[in-house]
Amino acid sequence: MKRAVLISGLALLFAASAGPALAQTTTTAYVPPGCSGTTNLGSAAPGGTITGTMAPQCRFQGNVNMAVNGGAAGQKAPNSGGGVNVNLLVQSTTAGQLNDPVAVTLQPGTNTITATGTTIQGSTATVTGTFTVSTTATTAAGAASAPASRVAFTGANVLRWSLAALALIGIGVLFVMGSRRRRLN
Repeated sequence: MKRAVLISGLALLFAASAGPALAQTTTTAYVPPGCSGTTNLGSAAPGGTITGTMAPQCRFQGNVNMAVNGGAAGQKAPNSGGGVNVNLLVQSTTAGQLNDPVAVTLQPGTNTITATGTTIQGSTATVTGTFTVSTTATTAAGAASAPASRVAFTGANVLRWSLAALALIGIGVLFVMGSRRRRLN
């Protein structure tokens, strides 16, 4: 009986941990090794927002010089991880606002944001973020559709841990049932 309870408990635990995890989408891509790299920041239509973190593997320190399509776009302090958080509101296919106060010029299609600054190793690094400004899509009826939502996922993925907790509760119930059955016999 003990073996049956143990085997079924382990099977429940394995089933809970082997379940599919909910996919989380990020707006930044892998940064290649070294102190400079390229980050894909995604795409947005007018009214949408481009968000992400641009970071070299050698973390930035001090203010980082920002530029959009070669035009100066002010300075930004790095976050605690040494990267630069980017938030660009696409106002139209030719205009946007970087990190709220800085007006920048955009173009339909591919655009670039560059962050250049000193790393904690003392070298200068430049990270380029690419993004696409798309035109507003139209529906079959010809009406303009709303831009896709670019809201970041900030919640915790609790499904896997909930399944593991349920499996452990199930194991506990099986142990209690096994011990009660043994006492009755």
